[in-house]
Amino acid sequence: EPEPEPEPEPEPEPKPAEPEPPAAAQLNGDPGFVKVTVDQSGKVGVWTAKPNSILHMHSDDLSRPAQVTVTGATAGFTFGARTAPGELSEVKGEAFEIFAEENEAVIATAGTKVAAFDADGNARMPGKVHAESFETTSTRSAKTDIAALPAQEAFKVLEGLTSVSYEFKRSGEKHLGFIAEDVPDEVANADHTSVKMGDIISVLACCVKEQQKTIQQLTERLEKLER
Repeated sequence: EPEPEPEPEPEPEPKPAEPEPPAAAQLNGDPGFVKVTVDQSGKVGVWTAKPNSILHMHSDDLSRPAQVTVTGATAGFTFGARTAPGELSEVKGEAFEIFAEENEAVIATAGTKVAAFDADGNARMPGKVHAESFETTSTRSAKTDIAALPAQEAFKVLEGLTSVSYEFKRSGEKHLGFIAEDVPDEVANADHTSVKMGDIISVLACCVKEQQKTIQQLTERLEKLER
């Protein structure tokens, strides 16, 4: 007689879901809408009952965006150097601030501004900017009153440029360049505190092309004399 088949082992019962930790405090609004939650670990949720960080804001409602506004004479955000995910260094001098001042968004550290951005998209930084490439907006659609630069005007600007060597007071680094207060108005900003390097390149291109024409003319005259 064939041996009876073994009875299948009963499937293990599913483990009951772990109960969510009760909120230490919760403020509710409309039915089903949680305004503020503070859980047992101290995490704060705004418009969410399950905060997953120290402060967690959530909204899918376009009429109620999850935005933060800070106002007042001392308004701003401060954050320190991240030493590991979720941790901030408490070493003095490694904290950064983001705040608004004189119609600019400012990033500062140890009381020194390291970057400032105005409402027109202009940026100011006292240090270096490193990038793989820098591209200047130059499309015809963004310009008006386009006209060729006369060679005579280009040579006049070139004549007004004095090349110098210098050191920056802040970093002590040596550079070659120009002094903004001494360059012609055409290649300086309104208050002569910075130089428009792109404009200088345009001047140099115009001068080189004109000199190439002169060299070509002299070469042709020399060839005629040698015949």
